[in-house]
Amino acid sequence: MKARIREIGQDMGASCREGAETFHDNFAYEQGERDQRMWAQRFRELKHIHERSRIVQIDHQHPDKVTIGKVVTVRNEDGVTETFRIGSYLTFDDSNTIPYNSPLAKLLIGGMLHKQKIGVVGGILRTYTIIKIVTPK
Repeated sequence: MKARIREIGQDMGASCREGAETFHDNFAYEQGERDQRMWAQRFRELKHIHERSRIVQIDHQHPDKVTIGKVVTVRNEDGVTETFRIGSYLTFDDSNTIPYNSPLAKLLIGGMLHKQKIGVVGGILRTYTIIKIVTPK
């Protein structure tokens, strides 16, 4: 990310040289400025998260309890089955992981195998039955 911010700065410098040494009405320079602000802000956000993050140990003592790090399979009231891992605040591109602070994860955390959890997810009152919990090794 730091390299991308530096690259944007270099592009901004090049756009000034190409634009007769002026940044007035220079789209490339203005876009570079916007990009640099955006990436610098994102870097600060990620640094803030990293500084306050902590490693959470998966609960191996309670294999029938939904906790962070476990893979959970649920069935909703419509009979639709979903399987996902309850993960960290930032899940990035892992489509099978939901953040622990998402409405669904908040509802399920603490739930027990074969028990129902009822709550609002996506603005709709839902009922989920926990049908499988896998504790990663």
